[in-house]
Amino acid sequence: MFMQKLRSNVGKVILWFMAFAFIAWIGFDLGADLVGTRIRKPWERGIIAEVEGHEIPYELYRARLEKAIADSLKARGAESLPREDEEAISEQVWQEMLDDIRWEKVLKDRGLELEDETVLRLLSQFPPKEITEDSSFWIEGRFSYDRYLAALGNPQNLPYFKEYELQLRRAIPRDFMSLDMMTSVALSDREVFYDYRLKNTRTHLLYIAVNAAATIPNDEVSASDEEVARYYNEHKENYKVGERATLLLVRLPKAPSARDTASAREQILTALEEIKQGTPFEDAVKYYSEEPGGDMGWVALSLAPSSVRDAIAGKGPGEIVGPVQSPIGWHLFRVDSVKGDSFRLHQIVVRIHISTETEEALAEEMRNFLDLAEKTGFAEAASQLSMKVDTAAAFELDRGFIPIIGPDPVLLQAIRKAKPGYISPLIKKPGFYAALKVEQKFPAGYYSLEEIADRVKSDLLIEKKKARARDLVKRAMADLEAGKTPSLPPGFIVHEDTAATYNTYLPGIGDKEVFWGAVAGTKPGGSTGPIEGKTSVYGIKVISKAEPKWEDFQAQSTMLRRQADMTYFQRLMSGWQDELTRDLNVKDYRPFIFLY
Repeated sequence: MFMQKLRSNVGKVILWFMAFAFIAWIGFDLGADLVGTRIRKPWERGIIAEVEGHEIPYELYRARLEKAIADSLKARGAESLPREDEEAISEQVWQEMLDDIRWEKVLKDRGLELEDETVLRLLSQFPPKEITEDSSFWIEGRFSYDRYLAALGNPQNLPYFKEYELQLRRAIPRDFMSLDMMTSVALSDREVFYDYRLKNTRTHLLYIAVNAAATIPNDEVSASDEEVARYYNEHKENYKVGERATLLLVRLPKAPSARDTASAREQILTALEEIKQGTPFEDAVKYYSEEPGGDMGWVALSLAPSSVRDAIAGKGPGEIVGPVQSPIGWHLFRVDSVKGDSFRLHQIVVRIHISTETEEALAEEMRNFLDLAEKTGFAEAASQLSMKVDTAAAFELDRGFIPIIGPDPVLLQAIRKAKPGYISPLIKKPGFYAALKVEQKFPAGYYSLEEIADRVKSDLLIEKKKARARDLVKRAMADLEAGKTPSLPPGFIVHEDTAATYNTYLPGIGDKEVFWGAVAGTKPGGSTGPIEGKTSVYGIKVISKAEPKWEDFQAQSTMLRRQADMTYFQRLMSGWQDELTRDLNVKDYRPFIFLY
């Protein structure tokens, strides 16, 4: 397992040193050649990635990853992690490293760096939480600041405090940056009050709502080819499209091999042999079983997998059954009680995990494919190696998602920069290996009518349905004004609420902002409509309103303004970080350095 490899001969001091070395590298020595001897391929000399043209050594990544996994083990109180969890942590560490580099660039540009004297003062005055909670720093049940200063001055504790220093150097300038951004987006009281009033006004209203697209019968509207073409030309701005690409892809699922299955079976056989020699079943569960081992409670055989059902049927209390293979692995069962078709069972389960050797063999198979693809072409290499080729139709590169692959900002960036014919390096994902070829690229512009004729026709038909619904809603509103009961086809909703607010559930209201914006602009006793949403039409009669007063708002304005500022800030920050991630020039060599 990965953790066994990581644990070998790496002490805590080396961990902290490597973590510090990474921060020092991104802060002061981005251009340094940290390895020395240059070989043709970066990963062959231990380079895991290049960021903005500068190299990240594998050992720095490895140290961060080991610490993250050690922290996870400690938090869970476990000795090992499932392989899929290790891979998830690996990806998280990778993203954190990119985040650190991105932030370092921004903070340097803004001059937001802590001076050594400031850091020392912070270290002296603000002990980390782990130390204040450590009883070895207490005297008579209280934290001793003198003991903390003594520990701070002890050279043997340097690795620990170096990590705390790095946390301060990372966190505080980021907080300053965030504060700076927050002050630049502060909303006025009037702006916040408008939103407060919109969401807290209690309105007695009567409305008509209809989802025109779903309610108006299809046979009541039609669209000729000429109408579709005219609608496309008149609404061309609705059919803008960003840069797109089409892809060819090959995938190799990470599936356990026959050898992996046999290895799991050997473990369950070892457990069986120990039970036969007198080891209590419960003790064997603790030593051998993965989740969900132990007491299974009552199990109806009719609901069990066929392999389990066949093995258990006819067995009596006290009998040991197995090994039995199921979709999740190998099992041993102990029958405790039997009632008709139901059995009270204990079990030992050994899951079938993909081994390091199997995963490396799959990675090597994909590397061989890539080597052959460079010589013979992507499709021909797949044909020669009997590998299935999937096709990804044209997709927008700004959507953040690659068909079949999933979200991958670094790979998307490579596709954006690539020309048709580009073949990716090996792509490593938690469940599969993959490679892709960029077949075609299309610049940003407009979809052609030929590409989206069905979509344009659908949009036109919805508009015609909405026009039909508008006429019906207009007539119904006139009936309401005249004190008559409106006559409407099935699917139209007429609803009254005596104290509706923005957060009240109202049947038939799908376009909340559109609906409540119209309500806000209508005076008591007035009517508005037909109002159009995306696919719906509304008519609204406002009977009365109870609006919050300015004085009520002022009493809680500080909290409300803070909440509004934070919401706006988070949106701004998210967009800003996405922009920085996209602009970061990253070459990812991780798939070429086998990490597991």
